[in-house]
Amino acid sequence: MDEFYEMNQAHIIGVEDAAFGFDLSVLYAEQYNGQEIGSIQVINGTEQERHAYENCDFETLKRVMKTYEEQYFGWKDRNIFERQWVLRDFRKTVGSSADEAYTRIKAMEAGKGVLSTGDYALLKALSG
Repeated sequence: MDEFYEMNQAHIIGVEDAAFGFDLSVLYAEQYNGQEIGSIQVINGTEQERHAYENCDFETLKRVMKTYEEQYFGWKDRNIFERQWVLRDFRKTVGSSADEAYTRIKAMEAGKGVLSTGDYALLKALSG
């Protein structure tokens, strides 16, 4: 058993951190909706949110917005079966609906590139 703890030392957190991770999972319940997740994963996930309220290059954001709008409205013009397939695949890949992503990107555009919580993750998902 000691060997197990020694091998996984970097992945073990203390009681206080475990409790903090549990508290964060409750706070971010909507984000983790139904997922089986451990405290360390929540803590690491919220670390990625440190990008919140940073700026991104506004010219780059405008190019992203233009490309996304072309794709978004193209999806809306497809027949119902293609549209449903594309939009379901989008949600599965990006983690939010195409409509939600469009709304968030428009908000980033209106904010002149100021990112709020979750925007960095959305941009990263769109680029992947």
